[in-house]
Amino acid sequence: MAVVKKSIVLVSKDASLSATIAKVLGELPGVAVEECAATLSDMNGKAQELALASDLIIFRTQENTDNDIAALQGIQRAGGTARLLALSGDDVTLSSIRRLIGAGVSEVLPDTVSAAELDEQVRRLTIGRGLALAGPSVRHGKVISVSKARGGIGATTLAVNLADQLRGQKRLFRRHDPHDVVVVDLDLQFGNVGGFLDVAPSQALIQLAKEEIDPDETFIEQALQVTPSGIAVLASPEGFAPLNALRANQIHVLIERLRTRFDYVIVDLPRAMVEWISPVLDASDRMYLVSDTSVPCIQQARRLIDFYREENLSLPIEVVISQEKKPLVMSRHHVEAAKALERKFRHWLPSDRRTAAEAVDRGKPLSAISARSGLTKAIGRIAFDLIAEAGSGQSATKADS
Repeated sequence: MAVVKKSIVLVSKDASLSATIAKVLGELPGVAVEECAATLSDMNGKAQELALASDLIIFRTQENTDNDIAALQGIQRAGGTARLLALSGDDVTLSSIRRLIGAGVSEVLPDTVSAAELDEQVRRLTIGRGLALAGPSVRHGKVISVSKARGGIGATTLAVNLADQLRGQKRLFRRHDPHDVVVVDLDLQFGNVGGFLDVAPSQALIQLAKEEIDPDETFIEQALQVTPSGIAVLASPEGFAPLNALRANQIHVLIERLRTRFDYVIVDLPRAMVEWISPVLDASDRMYLVSDTSVPCIQQARRLIDFYREENLSLPIEVVISQEKKPLVMSRHHVEAAKALERKFRHWLPSDRRTAAEAVDRGKPLSAISARSGLTKAIGRIAFDLIAEAGSGQSATKADS
């Protein structure tokens, strides 16, 4: 993979801290570091110039964060495009962290951050800008995550057929120019997206983990398989693979590169809580959490929502009720379930075992088996909402609004 030069500015009056951080950054490939022995507010106009010319600014916060906030606001007014990473002492307050993030800081880390954590954050914060600067033709596709409250609930059915509907069905959307859609199966142990679409298992993600590289364009070209209907698929590996084999920065780069090539990136998530899920949640424009209304399933869904919101507070999470037709009037049981999850149940997937089983057996989307099936139409409505929302130019409506 070609090494891309990344420009990083290190701003700190603490010579010892600067030396430590600079040493870590100097060991990263393709990184040019400029050190500034000052505070962010001391630099005045120069900070704004560096923010226009650099990929990342790492700065040590001051005891009085008001000075940092004023400097950050000046950078924003000047149109600075660099990402900002703040290093703070252990005594930093939660309110100060929130103010820094509100002023444009991407991440706040302790000044005792480990080399491994700094490596990961630098990779994460610099890859996005490099892709964004690639030119006006680069897309910024929507990332849609699909999760499940339990196994066998129909999450993969939703992921695969949502991709099919987003690809473009003339019957539903009267489209002549289909969207470019990719489905990524990140369930390394039990993923079955490939089986649903008659695509062979892929060892690409295992190769990524073993070689400890970031996925470049060549890797992606070789890893993707395309179905006859035009859906690109990054399938899960054959056999079992350790869920912790991948690194967070690898997944971050993978998702960012895919969203520059596709209009929609559908990610089928595992149920396990592993570290590399965080960049998927950060990148996601929306999540669909598939559940039923049984008490155990609602309890699991509640736990997952809490976890996902801790990772990305602004992530819109919609609960999709599976294996149940939308009722004309919700029963008390449904009302209590919606109340427990603090979500409106907008989408319901009726049970259609015959059509679903035939689709899986033949390795085809539901629309190729029965376009009139209630299940096909229900997933089509979810896709229609996404397309209409994107067409209107409006940001995603939060599921709990």
